[in-house]
This record gives sequence, C-alpha cells and structure tokens, in this order.
Amino acid sequence: MPSPFILVLFDIDGTLLDTQDAGVLAYEHAGRRVHGVDFSFVDVPLHGRLDSENYADALVRHCPEVDPATHEPAFRAAYADALDRIAREMGGFSPCPGVRSLIQHLAVDDRFELGLLTG
Repeated sequence: MPSPFILVLFDIDGTLLDTQDAGVLAYEHAGRRVHGVDFSFVDVPLHGRLDSENYADALVRHCPEVDPATHEPAFRAAYADALDRIAREMGGFSPCPGVRSLIQHLAVDDRFELGLLTG
C-alpha cells in the first residue's frame, strides 16, 4: 500500500518571500486610487485572512457607505498594478531564509505535494 501524500501549503508574504510589507503598501495605494481617500490598514488584522476580508474591513473604516462588492474588482486591479510597481521599484523580493533549500528538498521527495494558500 503506497504512503499517503503529505500536502504542504505555503503562504507567500513572510513565508516564502520577504516583501517588506509591499502588500500593505499596495493595499493603501489601491484604496486611494479607487476610493479617493487615504486608506490605512493600521489596526486591520491582515494575517491569516483573505484579501477580500482585509479590503472589506478597511472599507468599513474609510468609506462605510460603500458596499465592498461594488468596487472590489477595481480594487483588485489597482492592487495588482500597485504591487507590480512596488516590486519593480524594490528590485523584486528576496526569498525568506532557508526557503530555497526547503523547497528543493520537498520537491524531490515523492511523499510531498506542494502548493500555495494565500490571501
């Protein structure tokens, strides 16, 4: 009987890559671009949550009259643009310590299936 696979799921920011909070900066840029107000994610619990939850929480704080679903596609597009620009300005993101060797080790071991699970 073959051994069961072990599924290993990784988050990106702070697990695989050191982005130096580029995601938060991109959130703030996207909020300003889409809603025209200063968008802060201070005191919004970002970790372990979906991007849509983070956006909805911040929107309640800054634009409580706006339904998050109404502008979420525009926010996602603005976020992607901002994150891409920030990544280019930073010269990309560095892998977290030990990540390369861990991935290389797991990738050649048939017992493991690797994947991403991120906001």
